[in-house]
Amino acid sequence: MYLKPLRIKNLTLSSNLFLAPMAEITNYPLRIIALKNGCDMVISEMVSSNALFYKNKKTLGMIKVRDDRPICIQIFGSDPDIMTYASILVEENGADMVEVNAGCPVKKIVKTGSGSSLLKNPLLLSSIVYSIARRVKIPVSVKIRTGIDEKNKNAVEIAKIIEESGASMVHIHLRTVSQGHSGNIDYEIAGEIKSKIKIPLIVNGGVTDPKKAIDMFEKTGADGISIARGFISNPYIFDDIKKYINEGKIIERKASEKANLFQEYLKIAAKEFGEKWAIVNSRRIAGMWISGFRNATDFRNRYMKVQTLDEALRIIEEIKVSRMAGII
Repeated sequence: MYLKPLRIKNLTLSSNLFLAPMAEITNYPLRIIALKNGCDMVISEMVSSNALFYKNKKTLGMIKVRDDRPICIQIFGSDPDIMTYASILVEENGADMVEVNAGCPVKKIVKTGSGSSLLKNPLLLSSIVYSIARRVKIPVSVKIRTGIDEKNKNAVEIAKIIEESGASMVHIHLRTVSQGHSGNIDYEIAGEIKSKIKIPLIVNGGVTDPKKAIDMFEKTGADGISIARGFISNPYIFDDIKKYINEGKIIERKASEKANLFQEYLKIAAKEFGEKWAIVNSRRIAGMWISGFRNATDFRNRYMKVQTLDEALRIIEEIKVSRMAGII
């Protein structure tokens, strides 16, 4: 009833659970961990279309597709021609889908006319989507929010424009731009959008466990859900949702299990990008990932000071063997 194969234009996914994009977080190592543990499609951290246009070496590396498929590469920008160029590049690099970011609330993105600024400029957003959809064969998704604030919720209108402009999927975070990542989820607007469009609707926001995933499906009628921070705090969440829906089982995960996955993540990151990158980047998620045990604050403080992969792995190993690594 909830989990089902999902057809998006010429792409068919085995089921409908997505890893939502998180800036500087949903990189290759994290995407692989998600795909190995029940995720049906991963969405990359947002990538600058301008940087791709000017062939920035680091940015070109961000759209490299390895074995982390099915994958959607998310891009941001405000120039239709440059966004189209970037989308073609994304397709040529092997991505299964490209997504236009029209929901990011970060000021440095908004002030360039990109991200959530596009919610206030439907004509420009339409032009971007139309231009991209005409030039690439892969599906085009657009990530939006419910609106700028409570008084300016235009997601229904935007979703219809997106569909009419040639997009293959609408992906919505069910909060306003002004809410950021906290506050109430607007299930009602998702249901309204679903009744007005024919392309798949993927919803995002506040899903942190299997019961909330079912709640999201039931209250929105969406075709799929995406999970961001809920995955970082429980990297098994996709498998747990599937187990709960299919078998009615709630899986109690131990902190030691999460520690195993964190070690795997670090090793993949170090192999792919180097030890220094792996350590620095892992600090963004370490505290949330390795949670659910006593002295977590002490762990976080120690981890933020590690300099080598061996030191990081050793600290995490202490969690695994400690009696304090109880049920999360």
